[in-house]
Amino acid sequence: MAYAHIPDQLKKKLDSKGEICIFIGYSEESKAYMLYIPSTKKFFVSRDVQLIEEEAWDGSIEKTMNVKNCMSHDEDDEEMAEIHPQTASPTQGQQVTPLRRNESAYSSTLQGGISSASSSTCTPNERGKKFINLSDIYDEGMNSLFALYCHVDDPIHFEDAIKDRKWIEAMNEEINAIERNKTWDLVELPKGKEVIEVKWVYKTKSNAEGKIERHKARLVVKGYKQQYGRNYEETFTPVARMETVRAVLSIAAQNKWKVYQMDVKSAFLNGVLIEEVYIEQPLGYEKKGQEHKVGRLKKALYGLKQTPRAWYSRIDSYLLEKGFEKCEGEPTLYIKEKIVKY
Repeated sequence: MAYAHIPDQLKKKLDSKGEICIFIGYSEESKAYMLYIPSTKKFFVSRDVQLIEEEAWDGSIEKTMNVKNCMSHDEDDEEMAEIHPQTASPTQGQQVTPLRRNESAYSSTLQGGISSASSSTCTPNERGKKFINLSDIYDEGMNSLFALYCHVDDPIHFEDAIKDRKWIEAMNEEINAIERNKTWDLVELPKGKEVIEVKWVYKTKSNAEGKIERHKARLVVKGYKQQYGRNYEETFTPVARMETVRAVLSIAAQNKWKVYQMDVKSAFLNGVLIEEVYIEQPLGYEKKGQEHKVGRLKKALYGLKQTPRAWYSRIDSYLLEKGFEKCEGEPTLYIKEKIVKY
């Protein structure tokens, strides 16, 4: 028996940090252990393993499989990868190329697999260019291990996104949120002031099952062009620690309290700026007849160095105004006591 460490990118905030499994040998392609999870019937390879030599597994693997190493060889940090058993086998001469760690479908592949009609056998240099159907490589009557690769092509450039209706709608939604929030005013650029460029960032959002939930377009400021003392000052903002979250949930569970969770949509857009920051108009949404003007930010945008601090200042003042008290040792925890008479 052994415990394998689960990398942060493969687990949620409150998930366990380790997985109980069975040590079955050593990898032939890297300095790592080969392991098997009886509960999920999955094999994987990991270097971060703690063996429990005094314990042994009394069960047996139902089917003997040729366990292949599916480790990522991206840099020298080979942590963990799974191989999903499928009743399929490559034809003679075909090989299943390991998924690289930085592939967009890496985490969703490991968490429950992907239902797809195609698989990629591309090398890192051919990523996203070569796809073949599973029907072309099926060999009935043989058991093998397969890693399905599902690549979602999120556009990088505005010129590509403008050709797809779903990304146009996503950009319209972002612009509408910015306009409702009165994020900037169009003004002439004052002399001696610099304008900061902005860009569109596109991301396909998936749910826990790996299904596409929505398409998100975010307008981001190129904050790396900011200069300290000119268009930003302080940037530090406190962030809730996981120990605090666990403590609150533990107290709520012991007292059988109800716990509510909420999400502020486009939260950073609510932060009020005190600095003088000018940005260019977003590509594709320039005001007709005012294309030469720039936006003077009244509220924060994603990408600015001071955006997290501006948002924290806004929510902090709001909660204090509503009668909450900030904990001395945890600036992200607010408490409000209310006496209820029955």
